[in-house]
Amino acid sequence: MFARNWDVWVEANYMDFGTKNVTMIGYGGWAGGQYIQPIQQNVLAFLVGIDYRFYWGVAPVVTKGQSN
Repeated sequence: MFARNWDVWVEANYMDFGTKNVTMIGYGGWAGGQYIQPIQQNVLAFLVGIDYRFYWGVAPVVTKGQSN
């Protein structure tokens, strides 16, 4: 928190969707031919946010368990 009720956050997510072999149909010099192409996808996403926390003047409810 950088001020009352305000905070900033940063998050990084790495997603690896693996590799899949896909059969492609050639064109041009490869016309009529087929070949297998490995397709790989990785994503690195950065998120940045700012939050404001509302305070309505009500204290949180706290309960206690009973012990025998």
